[in-house]
Amino acid sequence: MKRLLSLLSVPVIALAILAVPQPAAAQEEPGALQPIADGIEEVLNGAQPIFDGIAPITEQLDPVIAELIAGLAPLFDALQQAVAALEPACAVIGPIQEQIQPILDELQPLLDLLDPEAGPSQLDTLDPVLGEVDALLDQVLTLCAAQVETTTTTAAPTTTTAAPAPAPSDALPRTGGDLLLPGLGLLGAAGTIWGARKRLK
Repeated sequence: MKRLLSLLSVPVIALAILAVPQPAAAQEEPGALQPIADGIEEVLNGAQPIFDGIAPITEQLDPVIAELIAGLAPLFDALQQAVAALEPACAVIGPIQEQIQPILDELQPLLDLLDPEAGPSQLDTLDPVLGEVDALLDQVLTLCAAQVETTTTTAAPTTTTAAPAPAPSDALPRTGGDLLLPGLGLLGAAGTIWGARKRLK
């Protein structure tokens, strides 16, 4: 029951991703995703008849497989709308891919365990389609991660060099040689005044 409730919430999440405007990736290269998006759209167009054929035989399937397929169908619809956009963007496809990937990781091994002769033929045709979608989504993930790495720049730290503090000796009054010449001038003036006073007497 817990798994079923979580899968029933998938369509709401998928619609919310498409409805809320997503910020474009920083300096995303225009049209870089287009070839991959075209491939995904082509594969999903071929998958739709398979899903339509599985719907009437859901009761014949293993309950776990049936629930996973039921959760995957609306996400494939959301992905198809995203790749059909004029300029498909990582900011839109990425969140959908993050929801699809765990379902694929769980569903594909279960399909591989089925006996092709005993199971419904629709599942035999679904398995390779899921493999193609998985591979294409891996390409989306790689491309989007590469764009983030190339557009992320690390700001160089700004450092300021403070002026050196004056040496303690520079703050003290100057003595010695610096005062020698002014001192001699004062002594000479005093001698002249003393000599003049002697003559007056």
